[in-house]
Amino acid sequence: MDREELGINNIRPETVLVDLTKDDEGRTEDETVLIDLTKEEEEEEEEDEDDDDDDDDDDDDDDDDDDDDEDEEKEEVEYDPLVLENMKRDATCAICRKIFHYATGITVCEHIFCLNCIHGKITEHEWTCCPVCYAKLGPEPLKNLRLDREYENLAQFVLSKEQEDAEKEPKRAKTSHASSSSSSIRKM
Repeated sequence: MDREELGINNIRPETVLVDLTKDDEGRTEDETVLIDLTKEEEEEEEEDEDDDDDDDDDDDDDDDDDDDDEDEEKEEVEYDPLVLENMKRDATCAICRKIFHYATGITVCEHIFCLNCIHGKITEHEWTCCPVCYAKLGPEPLKNLRLDREYENLAQFVLSKEQEDAEKEPKRAKTSHASSSSSSIRKM
């Protein structure tokens, strides 16, 4: 399916047409999505606001108290640092070396990149092959790109764990600093 078939010839070049072929359970879907690369930051801010609103809704329901306890127990699970490191490696773009942002796969070889990274390589640098394995993408390389929800979910999980670790780190530093200063006072 191309832009002419959809009747969307007047779309700016910053907009990408992506066919989604798998849902979260791995079932195939025929769905076409337009992603405007210039509006990514605005969408992220809106999602953050929506998440804050959802948290307020949970506090109003009395029946959800049991669910909140279960969620807290799930959050308290400690992951093995080696497992988290492997997850981070798997969720890292080979082009920018950062965690995936809109994880996008090449259908020919199944390598995954950030949407902006692979789209930029193909459009700006006129690449016609995979940057990792050099598999040829054919005459219309953009048609061989697919959003990968599984890797996008993995990337979001890794980012959330990194954020949790970053929040815990200042607390640990303050605690260790306080204990070292109190022990130095005792010695005097």
